[in-house]
Amino acid sequence: MAAHLHRSAGHGRSPDAEWVTNLDQMLDVLLACIDQIIPGRRFALYGMSLGAYLARGVLFHHADMVEGLAMVVPVITPIDAERDTPPLTVVVEEPGVMDSLSDEEREMMGIVVVRSKRYLEELRAWPEMAEEEQSDYAFLQTIRENPAAYCCTFDVDALEEPFAKPALIIAGRQDSAVGYADAWRLLDNYPRATFAVFDRAGHFMEEKEPLIGPLISEWLDRVEENAPL
Repeated sequence: MAAHLHRSAGHGRSPDAEWVTNLDQMLDVLLACIDQIIPGRRFALYGMSLGAYLARGVLFHHADMVEGLAMVVPVITPIDAERDTPPLTVVVEEPGVMDSLSDEEREMMGIVVVRSKRYLEELRAWPEMAEEEQSDYAFLQTIRENPAAYCCTFDVDALEEPFAKPALIIAGRQDSAVGYADAWRLLDNYPRATFAVFDRAGHFMEEKEPLIGPLISEWLDRVEENAPL
């Protein structure tokens, strides 16, 4: 089973909870969900952005149960000032794309490096853009604006030993939010990792879905090949 850690509390239809005030508690919720939904079963993890940070937290606690780990635009350190990120560089900006955007669209397009009509259509098709699916940004911001809360109290990357099972790390060359260089420094922890950095890609992996899909499929094939019978 693959567990997708992207829509943690505050994303999609996941309700917020007043008692969740930091990433340690958010990770505790994920660990409890795994224990309840698939008790005693082995699983693979897929995490995007902050979900990749939380996925490594799950791996830290349950390395013996995890058969594979895939991360897309992974947050390596949640603290912005500690990230090695490139400056925002817009690679493509088609005329008129930034006109007549809603406030939310304009905020999201602010870190997009491929500002094309095609990508804007993809963005508007995201379930998260629908009113009933929108993230609870107020809840998330309460945690994010507190450096002590927006970081686990332990080092999620301090594994007892390298994770010697199939892994995948995908980053954007122009990702000004989390960068790509920090992820490269994780490779010693993942001796069986495929590492890909896409040019013409920011934090939203603009127009890269046709390339990401085959890499995910290949990773899953490696997970299945490596998993015990």
